[in-house]
Amino acid sequence: MLPQIHPMLALHRYLAWADAMRAHSEKVMPAAQGKGLDDVNVGLALMYFAYWFSTLYVVIEGYRSLKLNDDAIEKLLEDKDKVDILRRYRNTIFHFQPEYFDDRNVAFMNSANTILPWLKELRIAFAKFIERWFETHDFEGLPKH
Repeated sequence: MLPQIHPMLALHRYLAWADAMRAHSEKVMPAAQGKGLDDVNVGLALMYFAYWFSTLYVVIEGYRSLKLNDDAIEKLLEDKDKVDILRRYRNTIFHFQPEYFDDRNVAFMNSANTILPWLKELRIAFAKFIERWFETHDFEGLPKH
């Protein structure tokens, strides 16, 4: 029988997966600079970035689904336009789109200068929130003594 594990661990898993994709994207990005779409490193960078950002939206969904509350996260999620651009982008990544550059992809790319700093702040806020939770709870969600 599998142990009882609190849903916060699932939320943490998605954040860890997003972080792994971020790390991969940062590693391959120098080799992709200035290259075209036919370059393998560009393809890898696009894939890692897409999965990083899309998985971060899954973290937003999980946070909301679990009815969690954190002031720093809530403040960042008040920017409904950025949340919606990210949601729509995630949909293009995890649902088949026959157009390679769907309008939602283009909208995400066009907002890169404002959405990327927001995404980085959001990721940090989620990491701090989850870390604080684990400092005070065990894997079953029970308070630590």
